Amino acid sequence: MTPTSPGSPATAPVGRPRSGGRQRPGGTPREEILDAAAELFTSRGYAATSTRMIADAVGIRQASLYYHFTSKEELLAELLAGTVRPSLGFAASLDHEPSVGQPLPAEAKLFALAAYDTGVLCGGRWNLGALYLLPEVRGDRFEHFRKERAELRTAYATLISGLTEPGAATDDLTDLVFGLVESVITIRSEREIVDVDAMALRVASGCLRLVGVPAARISALQAGH
Repeated sequence: MTPTSPGSPATAPVGRPRSGGRQRPGGTPREEILDAAAELFTSRGYAATSTRMIADAVGIRQASLYYHFTSKEELLAELLAGTVRPSLGFAASLDHEPSVGQPLPAEAKLFALAAYDTGVLCGGRWNLGALYLLPEVRGDRFEHFRKERAELRTAYATLISGLTEPGAATDDLTDLVFGLVESVITIRSEREIVDVDAMALRVASGCLRLVGVPAARISALQAGH
């Protein structure tokens, strides 16, 4: 602690110490705040949730929340990014050819991406994909999220184009595949997905069927998953 001279006030801490220690999962206060925001946004609704409610759910003062996040919009942007960026990074990793062995065929890459993306969307504590439909997400503040989601769709489109006839129109097919993956958001809103790995396998297999990959090759990918 930095010493103070006689008569000088001590530096005030940000907010106040939390009451009762850590109350939520997460290794840092920032992660706890995100977890509380995710719960409240998906249960109460984004518009009905205030930063004070989020701070209370963590057990900190509102001033302490603002030390980590400047606004409720920044919290939403961070949560939305967490549903897309991991899959974007995974898609990019599929483009790197292995130093040894044969490169993955397009069907294996599509299977892997769909399975991974499904796991991201239905494996977290809260159904954050449901936030995609918020009217606020159409605003300028969330343009970067919409751009990243479009980049992820493009990654799907690139893989699908490698599995179709040259010059074939793939927009509808890409929308169907992308929509199948994101259908787990609706499923989660209606019931708990108990076995995430099994769901990811089913969705990935369905994506390949949509593209027209033969059943025998799909079975081989399932066996190796």
